[in-house]
Amino acid sequence: QSREVDGLILFWADGIPEAIETLEKSSMKYIVMDSRVENPRASFVVKDNLQGSYELTNHLISLGHKRIGIMSRPIHGATNLDRLAGYKKALADADIKFEADLVVPTKVEPRSGYTEMLHFLDMDNPPQAVMAFHDLLAVNALEAIQDRGLRIPEDVAIAGFNNLNLRTSRRTTPALTTVGFAFQEMGRLVVESLFKLIEDKSAKPIRITIPTELIIRRSTDPLKELRKKNHDKKNL
Repeated sequence: QSREVDGLILFWADGIPEAIETLEKSSMKYIVMDSRVENPRASFVVKDNLQGSYELTNHLISLGHKRIGIMSRPIHGATNLDRLAGYKKALADADIKFEADLVVPTKVEPRSGYTEMLHFLDMDNPPQAVMAFHDLLAVNALEAIQDRGLRIPEDVAIAGFNNLNLRTSRRTTPALTTVGFAFQEMGRLVVESLFKLIEDKSAKPIRITIPTELIIRRSTDPLKELRKKNHDKKNL
């Protein structure tokens, strides 16, 4: 309100509706990064969570899995709902019945994902594959599966979301199947859009959805690397 800043980038799911309400009262320009917002006056740039989840679920179904668990994250609001919607749509398109007990909510806390994975493994009929809300949850799930002496993906397939390459996805054993997106491109669009909103006071809300990419690694598909080598040999 002191006009020391002309605009804000909001980047966290919890509390965004309240923050938007406060900013709108002060006429401060803002844009939400990586979260879809229901408020029709809000601007945001978000990855296509529904499509990404849909493609990931389809990938697991294509491998023959019919009982697919998903670790959700309710605190992330619309992002969580969109990923659940993609998951449910893929199941419906494959004529697989949705089972509510295969959706396990997670919280923001240390080792979140480990306990939830043990919950899946302790079911009378455990899921054949599990999708985690993000890669860090999937890493904890990998550890839980391995601590039980099970093989990944032969006994349980596991996948994440967001493709956090340096910290998780490529460094796990086995490497983690995930859903990626162009994070730098998202950042560029957020900044450009915020400048536009600041410069043009009459500009309508800006809403951009960027595509995702399914990145298949060995945590779901043990033969992926072998097939790639055979493909490369054929093309020599």
